[in-house]
Amino acid sequence: MQLLLASVALLAGDSVLAQTRAVEQANYTLGGSASDNRTTNSASIDTMRIHLRGTLPVGDYFGAAVQAGYTDSTVRTRKLLNGGTSTGSRISCGFDGTDADVALFARRPTLGRIAVSYGAGRMSSDCGPGSRFLEGRNDKLRTDHYRIDAEAYWRDFSFAAALITTKLDNGPKLESTELGASWYPLDSLRVRVSGNDLYDRKTYGIELEHQPEFLGDSLGMSLGYTSTDGEPRMRTIGIGFAYHFGTQVPLKIRDRQYR
Repeated sequence: MQLLLASVALLAGDSVLAQTRAVEQANYTLGGSASDNRTTNSASIDTMRIHLRGTLPVGDYFGAAVQAGYTDSTVRTRKLLNGGTSTGSRISCGFDGTDADVALFARRPTLGRIAVSYGAGRMSSDCGPGSRFLEGRNDKLRTDHYRIDAEAYWRDFSFAAALITTKLDNGPKLESTELGASWYPLDSLRVRVSGNDLYDRKTYGIELEHQPEFLGDSLGMSLGYTSTDGEPRMRTIGIGFAYHFGTQVPLKIRDRQYR
């Protein structure tokens, strides 16, 4: 009996120890994505993005994440932003931007995660000498955003909610809420649905992310689709990849103990 009790205590102790660290070890991810956004009878936006993320343990219960990215977009439209009209070929304009954010979070891998983050970005445009897409040339826009989010884990499901505040340079402050739910039918596959209310219109999305075991649990691939309600309707299709350096664990464990 004493041996049985000692074994149970040892197993319980190991379980507690295994579940008290917010980030199992420092890890880094290189990611990229491409997306196509189309608005009914109006603009289309093609976007390429690359980013680098690092996640570090801060003691047993906390973690920190730092991310930096670069985005390049091309916008094409027949309707000019300044209210003019266009005939013939579609007017196009190029945008590029950089962004960075830092997050601090508390997590128990058996319960969930609470995080706060701050980020800043800068976008510039170069519409060319003959374009009336924007009022001026080489315009720049700075943004600051703050985010509070919470996530709860239950078996093969995760439930998330976030409040996001974005401040435009010399412009309005935008607030939105986001709700999401994820399901892991396999430890290497996640199905996520989400919705948010930015600009007082609803946006709904679904994303599949897969981390094939035969690739060593280091490379993840994703496919996503979002759509807005009302008119004009906007829809976005995107694909992405993420390569994780030095950590070879299933996707479900990565999401709950490493990211």
